Amino acid sequence: MLLDMGLDMGYQAIPNCQLLARSRQEPNFGEHLQFFELYLSDSEAELEREREVDEDEEDYQLPIEFVKEACKLIQQYPDLEHRNLHIGRVWDKFYYLLSPGRRNCEEVAESDWVKKAIFGGSPLNETSKTVIDSHIFYLDPSEVNDIEKKLQITSIEMFSAHWNPLAMSQASVYKIHDRESDEYFHYLQEEFQRFKDFYTLVSSHDEGIITCLS
Repeated sequence: MLLDMGLDMGYQAIPNCQLLARSRQEPNFGEHLQFFELYLSDSEAELEREREVDEDEEDYQLPIEFVKEACKLIQQYPDLEHRNLHIGRVWDKFYYLLSPGRRNCEEVAESDWVKKAIFGGSPLNETSKTVIDSHIFYLDPSEVNDIEKKLQITSIEMFSAHWNPLAMSQASVYKIHDRESDEYFHYLQEEFQRFKDFYTLVSSHDEGIITCLS
């Protein structure tokens, strides 16, 4: 059976903290931010056992250190481990529906709020990458707040105004079919509302966002 492989987009809230500072300064450490939620689902004891059977113990030291720092962080910021969002493969559909530049197949400025909302702000550092060799991006709290305000005035009707599967397919929107069903479109609208709600939640905690495409 063939696996349905694809590029998935995920977001994690992150406060201004030692974990973030170290991640920005140490690329090998920073790469573990893409697994923040996963690491917290494993106990440190389980990670230690995995390290014992790993042939390259030095490579496994950083995850242990990262988990310890992450555990300290969630004690300071309750429910931080749950302030995340996974939108899977709908990210380019969002981009097309929200961005005139994307619909016109034009180059969009890095400062464009839609582009930042979906793909993130500045690279965490020059070399931290996800498993698909994509940079890990960071939006600071002020950027999150600005984007949240713009998202709040973007209604479902505005989001839906440019829904045209055939045109989107012709514009090479990622994972689109030219005859998408009404049921799928309803799903897409629900995902957009979750996207808006996530930004509102993170903004209310005055936190930044880490964005990973993997």
